[in-house]
Amino acid sequence: MMLYYALMTVGNLAEGAGGALLASKSGKAVPTEAAWVTLTVTALNGLCLFFSIFVFTRKGWAFWGVVFASVATMAVYLVSGKLFLDAALCLLWPIILYGVLQIGGENSGWKQLK
Repeated sequence: MMLYYALMTVGNLAEGAGGALLASKSGKAVPTEAAWVTLTVTALNGLCLFFSIFVFTRKGWAFWGVVFASVATMAVYLVSGKLFLDAALCLLWPIILYGVLQIGGENSGWKQLK
């Protein structure tokens, strides 16, 4: 599950970087999305990847960093005019991460975070 989470984060970062490259050449990353949205979301996805790496090394603050980056991404999407449901999907990753950290009872990942 954590591998899936990491791969999805890297995929989102790659998608955002590709959009940023398109934005620099054409002026728009996606026909319905402003270039600043693509660049901001790409930066937040990179931040989320950074925090995810530290979750794997058992740092508690990194989980809250993932939550912050996801909420900030949701806010950017809402400001840019995306539908609430589309923006709310950004919160799916911290929820999945929280659930994965709860697995294991006494040896759960949440209790191992420092």
